[in-house]
Amino acid sequence: MEISIIKLVNGETLIAEVAHEDEDHLSVIDPISVNMQLRNNTPVLISTIWMPLTKAVNMFHIRQQNVILISLVDEDMQIYYNKCIDTIHESSTEKNSFLFDRKEDQMTEEEIKEALFNLHEMSEYSANTSLH
Repeated sequence: MEISIIKLVNGETLIAEVAHEDEDHLSVIDPISVNMQLRNNTPVLISTIWMPLTKAVNMFHIRQQNVILISLVDEDMQIYYNKCIDTIHESSTEKNSFLFDRKEDQMTEEEIKEALFNLHEMSEYSANTSLH
């Protein structure tokens, strides 16, 4: 498993497992978006799942024209990435999503409104939350 850091032309930085790369596309599995911020004059790495609303295998094909650079990460960043992915998988089960609790496959209108309200509330914080 090769874990790489990927800088995109839109400014996003991803860490992901690279499944395949050719001259036209880069295929990545379980990408997380990372941002460096200063908190109390200390650099902090903020990570979020890149495309959180997918249900199947979390694989994406990125056009090479959207990639500025790609580089393998060191062992510390591999450990960090794996812990992030483990946390995401632990908090997401078939009946429980990391976005909201699911009781059934179909959500009621009230449950949808509550989920949207919760997402809106999350977007108002400056902590480790990010909506794409």
